[in-house]
Amino acid sequence: MAALLELWRQVKDPRVAEVLDTLSARITRPALHAPTQKKLNEQFVALAKAGDPLDQPRLAAVIGTTRSPQMVEQIECLLECWPPDPRFTLPLVELLKRPPFTSGTTQSAWRRLFKLMQGHADPRLLELLSALDFTQLLRQHRTELQGGVEENQFAAEFFTERTAATLKALEKTYRAGTPSLPAEHEPMLARLHELLRPGTEAELVAEILEHPHEPGAKEVLADHLLENDEARGRFMVLQHARARGALSPELAREERDLIVAHGVRWIGELAALVAHDTMQFVDGFLAWCAIDSDRVGVVEKLTGHVGWSTVRHVFLEGTAFPHALLVHPAMKSLTGVSGIREGRQVLQRSDAYPWSRVGIASMGAFAHRDDPDLLATRLRRVFPQVTSLTLPGYNFTVDSYHWLWTPPFAHLACIGFSSITPSALPRWLEVLLARAPAGAAIEFSELDHLGYLVRIDKTRRVLDLRSRSVWGRRTARYADLALLAAPLTGTLATIRVHDRLAKSERMALAALLAPGGSITTVD
Repeated sequence: MAALLELWRQVKDPRVAEVLDTLSARITRPALHAPTQKKLNEQFVALAKAGDPLDQPRLAAVIGTTRSPQMVEQIECLLECWPPDPRFTLPLVELLKRPPFTSGTTQSAWRRLFKLMQGHADPRLLELLSALDFTQLLRQHRTELQGGVEENQFAAEFFTERTAATLKALEKTYRAGTPSLPAEHEPMLARLHELLRPGTEAELVAEILEHPHEPGAKEVLADHLLENDEARGRFMVLQHARARGALSPELAREERDLIVAHGVRWIGELAALVAHDTMQFVDGFLAWCAIDSDRVGVVEKLTGHVGWSTVRHVFLEGTAFPHALLVHPAMKSLTGVSGIREGRQVLQRSDAYPWSRVGIASMGAFAHRDDPDLLATRLRRVFPQVTSLTLPGYNFTVDSYHWLWTPPFAHLACIGFSSITPSALPRWLEVLLARAPAGAAIEFSELDHLGYLVRIDKTRRVLDLRSRSVWGRRTARYADLALLAAPLTGTLATIRVHDRLAKSERMALAALLAPGGSITTVD
């Protein structure tokens, strides 16, 4: 909505205004209600000053429902606080067709209404205002108005005069013709019109899977689902709240409950391969999952399935590397693959994979036969776009990865290591804090035995810890993780944990904080 409004303000193409009107009709925020007109006006002014474009429909609905002094205050507030917005055009023209009051004492309200129209300068007004015959309109409407024929005739003359003045100003503004978007925007406009046509849930989902990066398409689906009281519509609302950082613990629980209840149905045929307890969604669609890559027949059957189009990251739980599945054009959003257990075979391929996030769980014979420098060369060739790299710590020492501190890897935003024995972790952390590229995050994880994830953002001095509800056959205790992070003692601004903390665990972690630091629990 905000992007389209900004585009309209730059060009004022009537077709963009029509799209905005259609989108606004889908907004479901409750109408403003108050016991008195004074209270109603206070609500109106507060929302107008806040400037949320999604509040426009309920603001427009108030204008004309109060006495004229309140209408003056409302429009004055819009003139002062609300930037040009074509969504006011149709409601205000309808208000002119059936004015709630027409006496001479109300002219100040109508003058401001015409001033608002002229200021917003929607070119559609050239046609809409020209079609208004106030003498006829008020004759039809006069039985609903106070005053007699003479007063209504006087009002018709006033409205006609103000309309003529407004049209004259608009004609001067658009003397060169109605504005139109540059040619390069035409496909986008046509696509928006196609997306906004009425459709079934299946059609809208198919549209999104075909064009997963289409702006606004998922919002259209969410609106449609909410109108039909579908659980996925509510889920998408919660996902949008999470993206804005506005998801309370209660809403987060509701979000998880919806995934448990409906997630398998939402991913359809992919449920035959995806580990159900690993599903993560973004904007209501599958974005992260683990798959059993050893189920070769199922992998082959689902290779090229349209459902993969929104998946951004795949974790391989099997030992096989499903090359055909991962590089298929159906993987339109895939940017990361981790859990690769056939690292040696993958790095010997002639392919170059375009992923930015890569996790290799096992190097196989690389740990014993190959030169680490050769490993570095092959990593750069096979994963040329990688910015987040996780490597196995088992059978390696931290010094084996000396090449990570060389210029070809200085661009890494995250360096991770898996399967490091807990007793060795403090040494690894100490070396990485000293040598890792400036600004790079550091990550340690144990996937098989002792379940934990430790992530350090050196720049922001943030430590993320995850335990209990992760991968391992046993659970790492937060007190143990605090010991492993001992090199960070007294330096952290924030510690974020992903499970509940016992009092003793909180005390152990608190020792890692710098003065004024904090511990927070996140979902």
